[in-house]
Amino acid sequence: MRSTILLILLTTLLFSFNQENHTVLFHEYSPTASSWNIIKWNIEDTSNVRFILEETIDQNGRVTELRFLENGEIISDPLCYLATRVTFEYEGNSIIETLYHSNDLLLKTECEMHYKTVYHLNSEDIERVEAFYEFDTINVPEEIIIEIKKNIPEYSNYLCSDSINTEVDYYYHSFYYPYSYSYSYSYSSSYSYSYYYY
Repeated sequence: MRSTILLILLTTLLFSFNQENHTVLFHEYSPTASSWNIIKWNIEDTSNVRFILEETIDQNGRVTELRFLENGEIISDPLCYLATRVTFEYEGNSIIETLYHSNDLLLKTECEMHYKTVYHLNSEDIERVEAFYEFDTINVPEEIIIEIKKNIPEYSNYLCSDSINTEVDYYYHSFYYPYSYSYSYSYSSSYSYSYYYY
C-alpha cells in the first residue's frame, strides 16, 4: 500500500515538473482588408466577443503562439496571406516563426507566402533572416509548381543591414512583444505590462 501511494506521488510530482508553465492572454481584434486590427488588449470576459486573439506566453515571458479566433474557433476561411495561427520557437540566438491557416502550413502555391521565418539575432537586433516556402504538391500540377519555382525560390536568406525587416512579423499582434532592440519589458501578476526605452 505504501509503495503504491509513493509511486502515485512520485508520478504526479514528475508529471507536474514536465508541465510547461504558460499564461494565456485574450485580446479583441477586428479583421480588416489586409490585417488583424487589435481593438482592446487583455480582455477578461470573452463570452460576448466575436473576434478574439488568444496569445500564449511561456514561463520565460516569450510569446509562443497566437491564435486568431472567431466565435471561439480558429478562423477557417481567412484572407490568403494572413495566418490564423502563428507559433514561435526560441533556439539559441534565433526566433522561429511558423505561419498556419488553422493547422495547415501557409502554402506558397496559394498565397505566395513563406510558412517559416528564422530570425537570427545579435545582441541588439535582427542581423539575418531566412524564409522557407512550402508548395501544394497534392492539388497543384507539377508543371505549375516548376514554373512558380523559376520565379519564386523555396528558400531565401538575407542580411538586415538597414531599417527594413528589423522586427519579427507577427510580434506586431503580441501584447507581450518579447524582442525588440528598443524595448524592455516588466511583468506584474495583474497582467499589466510596461515598456521602457533603453
